[in-house]
Amino acid sequence: MAGGAVTAEQLERALAEQPRLQLPLGQTLLHLGYTTDEVMRQALSSQLGVPYIDLQNVIIDRSLGDLLDRDFARQHALFPVARIGKTLTIAMDDPTQTAVVEELAATTQHTVTVVTRRSATSRASWCTVTSLPGTGRTSSASSSTPCSAGCCSAWR
Repeated sequence: MAGGAVTAEQLERALAEQPRLQLPLGQTLLHLGYTTDEVMRQALSSQLGVPYIDLQNVIIDRSLGDLLDRDFARQHALFPVARIGKTLTIAMDDPTQTAVVEELAATTQHTVTVVTRRSATSRASWCTVTSLPGTGRTSSASSSTPCSAGCCSAWR
């Protein structure tokens, strides 16, 4: 509300609908059509002090796909963005999930920093990382996938 993304009335209605929908407030605002994913992510970024990035404007280091377990990444909506030395930057839907970050740090043996991004860009970006030659990964094609690589069916 402070950033002007939603009105007081919209916030009030979303709070009233939240128990019925059983969604976090941001997802409730999205469901009701009061905001967009990008606006919500930028507000979350500002509120939590977590950087927001647009994965469509990031050069993807394909070797990062081998650092994460594909199932773990899919389950927690994680996407590896960058690695500098032993620091791994991960884009995730919910940057407040500290247990996920801690587990990732333990399994990758890297210090993990977190950024947030639009949900839809994560799927297409992950497909780019996991479906390319040299990554040791294969895609699971499906006729109803949203990307040309055919691997996005794994996100369902």
